[in-house]
Amino acid sequence: MEIFVKQFSNFAPSYVAMRLTISHSRFYEVYVAAQSLLGASSSLWMTFGATSLYPEDDRPQTSEKNRFNDGFSEMTTVLKVYHKFITSQNPRQFCNQNGILIDAIYEAEKQYQSIVGKPMRHCSALEMVVQQNKLLQHEVMSHMYVATLNENTLKYVIVGMDYPADIRQSDAIYVDPSNISLRHKHVLCDGYFSPVDGKYFLVNTMRHPDA
Repeated sequence: MEIFVKQFSNFAPSYVAMRLTISHSRFYEVYVAAQSLLGASSSLWMTFGATSLYPEDDRPQTSEKNRFNDGFSEMTTVLKVYHKFITSQNPRQFCNQNGILIDAIYEAEKQYQSIVGKPMRHCSALEMVVQQNKLLQHEVMSHMYVATLNENTLKYVIVGMDYPADIRQSDAIYVDPSNISLRHKHVLCDGYFSPVDGKYFLVNTMRHPDA
């Protein structure tokens, strides 16, 4: 396990954290599926595919710096698109019709299988999560850490620990603590492992539903 962590943390630290903390959870596989899809080819297939498949008021806004996005809705949307893909009679035609890069999906499937050890299409909880966004929230929140902003240092700190939350501009969902209008009371963090000295949390942040 130690060798696995060292090798894998170089390119997927948040996956390592989830692997170490919730490897026995039924949600783990669904989380990895969503993150693999969101990360595939810079999410280009998600940007075009979700836009054409879901109306304006039924899909998450595109993530931008200095603004929170609802990470739960984003994960649910991308799983809905993938579920339509694997249940379509002609997947390639489905992608062509909806502006989805099929190679990006294949890339995500390979990444998922390398982490979980079985095909993403066989994820037992996928359909359940696709149908129930509230269940997705419940499952992910029970395994995430909550961070709050320290008004003195302007850094986010994990509740119950002395470690800072490494919320960076490179994260899909970024919060600039110097912008008062963007300060939220709670941030959800999905990881606690980092190979970098002094960096305790490498996270994909999400807006807390109660924030």
